[in-house]
Amino acid sequence: MITFENGTYRYFDRNGTELHEGDIVLWTAWYKLYRAEDGKLGIKIDEDRGIYTLCESDTDNLVLEFSVSNA
Repeated sequence: MITFENGTYRYFDRNGTELHEGDIVLWTAWYKLYRAEDGKLGIKIDEDRGIYTLCESDTDNLVLEFSVSNA
């Protein structure tokens, strides 16, 4: 799920856990989350293509594995 509150995007995994920049998620593989220039969260596919920003259906299929906010 993705919400937009007070000018900020908030992302949640399929279990309802909030996701943050730097978190590690399990999707089709393990990915680190990055903040894109537009404020959205995404993953780096490779250095050449930049950040792929997550959409609503993506968040329905990923699970938080390690949270930097709880580290």
